[in-house]
Amino acid sequence: MITTFLFDIGNVVWDYLPLQRQVFLQWALLSGLDAATFGAKYTEFYAKMETNEKKLSDFVKYINQSEISPYLQVLDQIYNSPQFENYFHRPVVNLISNLRSSFRVGYLSNAENYYYPYIHQKLEPMFDFGYTSWQLKLRKPDPQIYQAVLTLQNLKPEEVVFIDDTPKNVDSAKSLGIESILFTDNAQFLNSLKLLEI
Repeated sequence: MITTFLFDIGNVVWDYLPLQRQVFLQWALLSGLDAATFGAKYTEFYAKMETNEKKLSDFVKYINQSEISPYLQVLDQIYNSPQFENYFHRPVVNLISNLRSSFRVGYLSNAENYYYPYIHQKLEPMFDFGYTSWQLKLRKPDPQIYQAVLTLQNLKPEEVVFIDDTPKNVDSAKSLGIESILFTDNAQFLNSLKLLEI
């Protein structure tokens, strides 16, 4: 019997890319790099922040900068602005609120460790529980990250519906026996839920 829904955050609950682009453009300027070069360097490094092996301060040093405070100021300026909530997928947010009347609802997100204050402030109140990759020191699609959530929440695979926008993450959860939905858009997702006949 389904008792719990487990949501990915990025591109499912929250369209994170527009704000991330704003952050990265300003960080590139601070670094004296063009956007493409900065993006390439970030791509080489971010997974280590998603598993808490490295911090943002390590990345700043990696791009040959000595002061982290300007980078943190950019984060605060953009992620603490009122525009943050404009990028929520409102139909999904409303659904989460409705689901919580009958089910437990959590999140599982690959996220760099420096994002946590913003996720905590803006997103955690929507959920009953939640985990990020850096907290568990594991990243999706590693099956161990789903097993960790099951263990921490005392859940069986057949009790959970997992929703993610990345096929390999969905396939990994399915391999453990977790009912999983690949999110492509709000309408498709709502239709997929109806098919579960919950």
